Amino acid sequence: MLLTHEPPRLTSRPAALAALAEVTRELAAASRPADLRHLACAGAQRVIDADRCRIVAAGTVDLGALLLLAGPGEDTLAVPLAGADGLLGTLVAERERPFDTTDQHLLDVIAHQLSAGLQRAELLTRVADEQLVADVLAALAEGRTADAEAGARAAGLDLERPYVITLLEPLAAAGNRGWVEAAARAEARLSRVLPGLLADLDEERMRLVVPAAGASDLERLDAELELVAGDEQLAAGRSELRRGAAAGARGHSEAASAALVTRAVAPAGGSRAYGSLGVYRYLAQVPADSTPDERHAAAIAVLAAYDAKRRTELLATLERHLGDRGALAATARALYIHTNTLRQRLDRIERLTGLTLADEDLLSLELALKLARLRGTPAAA
Repeated sequence: MLLTHEPPRLTSRPAALAALAEVTRELAAASRPADLRHLACAGAQRVIDADRCRIVAAGTVDLGALLLLAGPGEDTLAVPLAGADGLLGTLVAERERPFDTTDQHLLDVIAHQLSAGLQRAELLTRVADEQLVADVLAALAEGRTADAEAGARAAGLDLERPYVITLLEPLAAAGNRGWVEAAARAEARLSRVLPGLLADLDEERMRLVVPAAGASDLERLDAELELVAGDEQLAAGRSELRRGAAAGARGHSEAASAALVTRAVAPAGGSRAYGSLGVYRYLAQVPADSTPDERHAAAIAVLAAYDAKRRTELLATLERHLGDRGALAATARALYIHTNTLRQRLDRIERLTGLTLADEDLLSLELALKLARLRGTPAAA
């Protein structure tokens, strides 16, 4: 039977209002989800004189059907618990005699306070978890072994099992919101490949500790890192497999070097593993105030400027030729050009720079070119 008279004023129940005020204070002071649920149910029984009260988890019942059978005039009241991201559940009260609209209003207030409390508890838990992960990664990077081990245990990570450190950095200045959203998408995709990773995000980068059992895990991680970095325009770098908290600082250094090289050689986004860097792994450690041979540095700058103005690829041609140790056929195949075209490019390089490649220390020239690329002097190939 449905009630058709005007809703009673809440002030007609001073005892209920006093009980409601007490329940509201209790819910505002509680922080654990279990405590919040218990206080809400116990409070609802006091406030509206219910025989029973329960919280039904979201998705376990047909909420529409439940609400049709519950409400003023019925012996059941049901109020959805709305959260920012969807339904948190349903607060259900029952008794032998029908509820009225005042009961409904009172239960609405309790449900609202419970929803707010549950969302507050979730936020506090998430913040605490994020801080724990940040502390673990900071301790690993700084070599604070005991702190890293204790934090990792609390976060559910066993540092005695193999892991890698991975860094992701935005290539474009997309703004804080854009970077946060890109990092969240990247973390979600990587978590599907290797579950159990820990991620810490700040305004400039995202650091991850990724459990990896062996070569097959690394292959899957590297493949997804390359895709993610390309899709989101990120520079990604990962360390070698490490084990134990004491290896965390080395892992961070390796990942940072790999990300630095990636930024230089993959301007559209990409990923590099430390073990694949070749000579770049050493160049990444060269102090910023160290300079290569002045003649070589000047020649590289001339070629970079010429390429930028004429849209040519002389610098990339030289780098490839140096990497092939002067083998014309190998360089021509790699660049998909005829050997005569390659000779013409090399002649132009010599005319522009004043270098005679046959007489140069080619290893020094190659290192100078790679160092310049790492520091952003020439345009990336």
